[in-house]
Amino acid sequence: MAFCRSHYTVRGRGAVAAALRACPDLDLGHDGQSFVWKMAVSEEETRLLGNLRLEKDGLVLECMSEERLRRGRALIEAVAGFWLTHRADTTQDPWQAVGDRVASDRKRQVLSSGLPPEQEGELLRQVYDRHYRTWPDEPLFALGRRSAREAVKSAQGREEVANLLASMESLEARKPPAQRYDFGWIWTELGIEDLR
Repeated sequence: MAFCRSHYTVRGRGAVAAALRACPDLDLGHDGQSFVWKMAVSEEETRLLGNLRLEKDGLVLECMSEERLRRGRALIEAVAGFWLTHRADTTQDPWQAVGDRVASDRKRQVLSSGLPPEQEGELLRQVYDRHYRTWPDEPLFALGRRSAREAVKSAQGREEVANLLASMESLEARKPPAQRYDFGWIWTELGIEDLR
């Protein structure tokens, strides 16, 4: 698994948007600027293959493997290639992406609050709790833009969410004990505590 992206320059944004809307393999996102690439697995289940996002002067295709990225590129170039110029493909290890995000977040943190350690720890727990209370329902790139609550409806999704939570807990374990967040309630709420 890897975070893979194809970056395109767009000439004729309206034409590209119309071509993508007309493609039966793509669903328009709620924001009107993104598309979801899906494949029917059965009458009840579809598999998310990737996401496309129209930007100011570009288009980005995001997939979770290089093979899917190649298939996605072939699809969008077949339907909108006249208006697109491929710029580059990028690949990132998912654990590296999480590590980069954590490092970036740490750089933005204030180095010292001036509070006693126990008060600082309690304040951090409250902030994290407010943040993570919405986490189960937020669309996540690591889950193909599904929320954790949506993903756990399938066996594969349960494993993906469990792996993601385990990696979050592993990163949390590197913090001082007073600053660690307890994700136990999320495992329980999503009904996957048996995979912990």
